[in-house]
Amino acid sequence: MSDHLSENEVVNVGPPSHAGLPDLMGILQRRKAYLVLGGMIGLILGLLYYAMATRRYESIAQILVLKKQTENPIQSATNPIPGSSVSSTTQDFLETHRAVIKSPLIVGRAIEKGNLQELETFRGEDRLVDTIIKSMKVEREIDKKAAARFNSQVLNVSFQGTVPAESSVIVNAILDSYQDFLNDSSRGSVKETLDLIKKARDLIQKDMDEKEKAYAQFRQNTPVLWKGPTGATLYQERLANIDVQRSALMRQEADMEATLTAVDAAQKSGGPAMAMQIISGLPSTREMPMTTPTLLRAREDTTTSSTAGTNTMRGTLEDELLRLQLEEGKLLEVFGPQHPEVLSVRDRIKTVQALMVPANIDPSKPSPDSERHHRTVQRTVDTKIGQMKSQLREIKRSEQALTELFKKELEEAKKVFPYETQDDSFKRSLDRSAFLYESIMKRMEDLDIVSNVGAYDSQVITPPQAGEKVSPKGTLVFPIALFLGLLGGFGLGYLAEVTDKSFHTPEEIRARLGLPLIGHIPVLKQDEQLLEKIASEGGLLHPVICSYYRPKSRDAEAYRGVRTALYFSTRGGGYKTIQITSPDMGDGKSTLAANLAVAVANSGKKVILIDADFRRPQQDRLFGLPNKVGFASVLNGSAELAEALRPTVVPGLSILTSGAIPPNPAELLTSPRFKEMLDVLSEQSDLVLVDTPPLLAVSDPSVVAPRVDGVILGLRLRKHSRVHAEQAREILGALGAHVLGVVVNAVNSKKGGRYGYGYGGYGAGYGTDENARYYQEETPETSNGKV
Repeated sequence: MSDHLSENEVVNVGPPSHAGLPDLMGILQRRKAYLVLGGMIGLILGLLYYAMATRRYESIAQILVLKKQTENPIQSATNPIPGSSVSSTTQDFLETHRAVIKSPLIVGRAIEKGNLQELETFRGEDRLVDTIIKSMKVEREIDKKAAARFNSQVLNVSFQGTVPAESSVIVNAILDSYQDFLNDSSRGSVKETLDLIKKARDLIQKDMDEKEKAYAQFRQNTPVLWKGPTGATLYQERLANIDVQRSALMRQEADMEATLTAVDAAQKSGGPAMAMQIISGLPSTREMPMTTPTLLRAREDTTTSSTAGTNTMRGTLEDELLRLQLEEGKLLEVFGPQHPEVLSVRDRIKTVQALMVPANIDPSKPSPDSERHHRTVQRTVDTKIGQMKSQLREIKRSEQALTELFKKELEEAKKVFPYETQDDSFKRSLDRSAFLYESIMKRMEDLDIVSNVGAYDSQVITPPQAGEKVSPKGTLVFPIALFLGLLGGFGLGYLAEVTDKSFHTPEEIRARLGLPLIGHIPVLKQDEQLLEKIASEGGLLHPVICSYYRPKSRDAEAYRGVRTALYFSTRGGGYKTIQITSPDMGDGKSTLAANLAVAVANSGKKVILIDADFRRPQQDRLFGLPNKVGFASVLNGSAELAEALRPTVVPGLSILTSGAIPPNPAELLTSPRFKEMLDVLSEQSDLVLVDTPPLLAVSDPSVVAPRVDGVILGLRLRKHSRVHAEQAREILGALGAHVLGVVVNAVNSKKGGRYGYGYGGYGAGYGTDENARYYQEETPETSNGKV
């Protein structure tokens, strides 16, 4: 084994070393599905872009720019004298002509002269000049063979449009406009125009300075003019708010007066009973006042029939009683039975109930009950009228107060109104002057570019042709889309790698845990022939013990490799008691303990295997032994050691099964008798192996670790295995345990690249990763090898 420890070497658990740069090649290999997915998505998006992108066509023309005073400009440009500065001079004046051709002056003349606005390319375009300037290019022709790169007097003028045939028309129009400009500039018209514009600029600049000075003086002598978010002044906003409140009060006042009028008329025509019909239809104090149309309808209803008055009143009272009872139920759900609003509603319910006349009483015949009912109705009507009048007086007082406040704010607003008007006038005047100044400066910039052109001429040496397609280019779109897709796929793969909590390589295990790797156990596959043989011959040992049934197999050789590493790590060190544990359930620690015990016994050593897993013991099942008397029986004093220690069919190997599961396993392991038994057993054998529960499941292995000479940590590579392994390492480090190394179970070299893992055959044991199920009773489904 290449990973075993040197002689007499002991490992104390300490802080792990961390890996350096990420393993990019490993990420690419493990997450290649993300790359494929990203590449496919990138190509699909590239195809969609290629199908939906606007096709653009380019037309190119070449012109030769000449100085009229040059005797032989072509010869001097193409055959410069050695040591001269022809190329530098050519570059200087060509830069000016490039700016001239792309200037709004030239483009605007081309649009006007060539009627370019009627072309299909510019259909729906408003700012035609800017559109043409953005779509055209003016570049110098470069001679790549010459020492000086910009030694040509040739300019390439191109335009990109959506209609191939119209691109050459637009280039021709621009070239004609440029030639006309050269002719005009030779007569000095541009310079004269520029002088006039400069004079106008100076006049406007002076006017703006005077206006800004006057405006600054005005602001110094003016009260602060506040503006709100809507642009209105502070006084305007106040007046608007006051007017809204006053209008609301006026509507309430009108409604209240209409209500009082309707009640008074009803009382005069039909008595308090008729008035009560209107009052009972009014909204409660928690609702808005009844509007005038509603009251008028109520009044009309009261005059329709005097005979049905009593029945109508009773129906109204019943409706009011139902409404109050519903309101009481809602308030009880929110506030409780003793809340003031609940008590108020209950009082109103009692009043309405008192107003209701029994069905068997004739209201036309006087009786004590009818007279008492009449008085009660009259009191209720008078009380309601008094409340409404009080509310009306309060509304009028509020309206009067708002009216006085409105008048006061209006007077204040009138005081600052002239200042606001004058301030707006200043601003408008300054804005107009600034607009004129900017227009003149833009015109000056256009003319200033061409004012120093001088006497030049141009000649078209390559006329423009119908536009050729320049975009989108498939040779550019698809490679970029593929690259971006692969880059996005790699990013997703890297993110998945970062969030992955499992181990990928042996180097990562050593780096993360700071522990040596002393063994790799392959996936123990199920052998059907062996199962049939065991079933027919009645073998006692479980088929998972490959060191016994298949001693020459690759699986058994892996356990012998762990045995060899264990010999080297414990030679001369006096380590005779070895604990075997794991971070989680299903990591294969019991299978490791059983096969390692057989492998050591096969080498001629006397081995005792203790099953200290009092939660889910496995060794009795693996070796086909009874489990009524075992390790727990010896610890609690109910049996002797000689009675519990049982030999096996493997020469030199004895098993101390767990015995009956005790109610207090942790307390038994902490007893002094446990250490005494380890000492006795170590004297009777060459090696004592202690199979304990997982570290993260229960506290039992933490009790055993300080009492043994060394610990072997077995783990299975799975999701979150790195996190759980690091937690187990921290626990052992806190206990001061001597960890001899790590054994990786269920390694599958055909899965996961260089270092994978699988779950087939006997490696599919406990049935789940969850430590909570460690306390469940074992079933045939949960005991198939992963022990």
